[in-house]
Amino acid sequence: MNVIATRVLHAAGVAADTIDDPQLDLGGSIAAMERGEIDGFFWVGGLPTPGIADIAETVDVRLLPVEQDWVNAVNERYSHAYRPADVPAGTYGLDASVMTLAVPNYLVTAGSTPPGVVHDLVAGLFAARTTLAADVPAAALLDRRSAIFTGPVPLHPGAEEYYRGLRR
Repeated sequence: MNVIATRVLHAAGVAADTIDDPQLDLGGSIAAMERGEIDGFFWVGGLPTPGIADIAETVDVRLLPVEQDWVNAVNERYSHAYRPADVPAGTYGLDASVMTLAVPNYLVTAGSTPPGVVHDLVAGLFAARTTLAADVPAAALLDRRSAIFTGPVPLHPGAEEYYRGLRR
């Protein structure tokens, strides 16, 4: 079973060895669910995930919440790397939002990368987010005000320069 699923199950008080886990990738999980071979699966990815959006149009799917207490428990044990979040109403046909655990995405570079290179890379990423969103819908959600918060990973000085420049 994958790392995040195991962590969430542990926080929820469910022993991972009590779950029948066929170790399928996303496509295999979707196909198995359509055939009625599995009852559900864990998925970590951007919203909306195309394959899940497709199955939600033909199969009655339900997202199960990842409770705030579980997110807190996972964070206490694993360096506060996760965030509580909601899958918004309307996503996958949901009538109401569903609480979940978000896994932040980081653009990681060596500390020795010149600050100017990192500054320009971050600036280019934000400038291109609308174009990127055509292929990666989550790119449209990039927000300069929240992207500066990268804990527990330290922000590179070049990225700091970019964010400071936005606030002048």
